[in-house]
Amino acid sequence: MDGIKIELILFSDNPNLDVDLVSKFIGIFPVNKESIGDTVYFGETNNLKRVVDVSSLMYSTECIKTIEVEVAIKNVIKLIEPKLNNIIEAVHKYRLTSKFCIVISLPEKPIVFLPKEFVEIAAQLRAEIEFDTYIG
Repeated sequence: MDGIKIELILFSDNPNLDVDLVSKFIGIFPVNKESIGDTVYFGETNNLKRVVDVSSLMYSTECIKTIEVEVAIKNVIKLIEPKLNNIIEAVHKYRLTSKFCIVISLPEKPIVFLPKEFVEIAAQLRAEIEFDTYIG
């Protein structure tokens, strides 16, 4: 993957959280969902496993071929903005924690700029902003 993608992850350590119910409430199909107790296999040959300890929904952009974080952020805003009120309500109603993960995988240094609109959305969601960087 060379480029940048943005993920919005909503999660909870509530063992009774129904991620399907939350997904339907929000009205956007997640790219990934996990519930506490699920077993997830990973690694090159799926030979490693972990038991999920938090329930989560992940919404994500595709990997975008750009060195500008702002370009990828505009895509995640387009994805979530139509359902932003539902997402905000879900965060409060289901006591979810939210996090934006900005995944940067590039052979060169990126241009990092967070537009005001994105910062405002992150504040409304009380979201953490994390950078996963793979440069070189």
